[in-house]
Amino acid sequence: MSAALDLNPTFLDHLADNAAKQPNKLACRNATSPDTASESLSYSELWQHSNAIALQLQATVAPNARVLLVFGASVEFITHFIGCLIAGMIPVPAPAPRIDRTLARLEGIAKDCAPDLILTSADQEEPLKKKLQESPVLAGIRTEALRVDHAHPIEAKCPVYLVNRTAFIQYTSGSVSQPKGVIITHTNLISNLAMIEKAFESESPHTIISWLPFFHDMGLITLLGALYRGHSFIFISPESFFIRPIKWLQLISQESNVISGGPNFAYDYCLKRIKAEQFASLDLSSWMLAYNGAEKVHAQTMAAFSQRFADCGFNSDAFTPCYGMAESTLLAACEPRTEPAQILQINRKALKQNHLSLESEPTLAVEICSSGYPVEGGEITILDPNGETQLPRDQIGEIGLRGPHISIGYWNQTDRFDTATDLSVPTAAQSYCRTGDLGFMHEGRLYVTGRLKDMIIIVGKNYYPHDIESELESKIAEIPTQGAIAFAHSVDGATQESLVIVVEIAKRSIEANTMQAIREKIRSTVNASFDLRVDTIVFTSVGSTPKTTSGKKQRILCREQFRNNQIKQITINE
Repeated sequence: MSAALDLNPTFLDHLADNAAKQPNKLACRNATSPDTASESLSYSELWQHSNAIALQLQATVAPNARVLLVFGASVEFITHFIGCLIAGMIPVPAPAPRIDRTLARLEGIAKDCAPDLILTSADQEEPLKKKLQESPVLAGIRTEALRVDHAHPIEAKCPVYLVNRTAFIQYTSGSVSQPKGVIITHTNLISNLAMIEKAFESESPHTIISWLPFFHDMGLITLLGALYRGHSFIFISPESFFIRPIKWLQLISQESNVISGGPNFAYDYCLKRIKAEQFASLDLSSWMLAYNGAEKVHAQTMAAFSQRFADCGFNSDAFTPCYGMAESTLLAACEPRTEPAQILQINRKALKQNHLSLESEPTLAVEICSSGYPVEGGEITILDPNGETQLPRDQIGEIGLRGPHISIGYWNQTDRFDTATDLSVPTAAQSYCRTGDLGFMHEGRLYVTGRLKDMIIIVGKNYYPHDIESELESKIAEIPTQGAIAFAHSVDGATQESLVIVVEIAKRSIEANTMQAIREKIRSTVNASFDLRVDTIVFTSVGSTPKTTSGKKQRILCREQFRNNQIKQITINE
């Protein structure tokens, strides 16, 4: 059994302590643009502003009420989230409804958690109210921007939190299903923050830099982890990153002792979008820890990034692969900060059969990067996907998690997560949370191979869609990062499934001969790398394939769109 962690009562206890011990230290700053330069708070100011919000909430909203927080990347989100915790409310971070798909997600969240109140910023209050009127689900929910007097700070009376009282609800990104509200208790939160601090060895002062959305688990816990430990948290908006990814690296260059990171695609995105002539503005020698998680970690991405930005001072040893999910609050496994990322060469054919076989011949192998050891205080096991049996090491199965950081379940659902019981301990409390991810343990480390529900099975062999997609995105210049989606499709009456590739092309129309050339590249690349035949290729415009709000590909939704002929294909110029 893993060692227990020494926990203080709640995240709020740590924050109050930081405000008392280092009142003038920068707590948070919005570095998105010159217009947001004034958006910064010291620890003392952060605590005062959050308490002022808590007082106003306590005067108008009942305890334990769900409060939907619809903010962009702003200091206001931070104070309102903490204000809800202080007031005894349950904050629910949510994306702003800028497009119909996002509005549908907001509707789904509201249906599930039944919020008493929607809070937003003053400049977004009227546009948001107008937008919400379009929805019969959202139109009747009280929506407002709080007008708070920060000039006369008075501390709110913070309730005494029970061990398993809900701190907040984190809605999952919905990679393979509709969003579900993961219940994060105060014990879950403080446990995982302590685990992250231990794994990242971040006890000494650091600057935490982020572009991740606050309604995403990695973005939110990155923020809360910084404030828990008393670090300075500096952020830009996700939109700013996607428009100019160099802004993220420039911000890192301006600070010292930096911890920052994101999903694997963020590093790929920097590789494709940042030009060599922009390198003069970068000094990445202060980037002490570059975490890589939230999706499958690719060894080739880290190698390419390290090589490309070596002249800018980036140290490849800073890369820290990790694994986690909303159901584990965030972090479940992490490579030690003092050790380089571990990479295994696995026989490609054996992997198709879900068997593990190390391979020394590069042409027969696929590289799989370790996600590190289980966090201290947590456990990881590999389960039989079709039963409750725990599989021995070096066998591929479904990843199971256990520990104080694991959520008690989903909001408004009577059932706990899918679980498998530890047969050595006859109590339900000892169950492992099934993740839906496939992987194996090797020499104590976790290796993630794919997603159970995304698996492509053709002629009895298993193929991981992200492997096919990464191969296409890296080898075919016309396909952008995150621009390919692969899935299996069966036609009525067919005895086996066929492979479909949907690719984004940065054009609204395309010449027939150009399209045919790209088709041939796709087919030859997949055939050469996977010995697979591509049956159908669909071309659509950039940004058209479905993704979650955190940028994860929604392969199952894309497959449904394909089946229902809902993918908008680009025009072919004959």
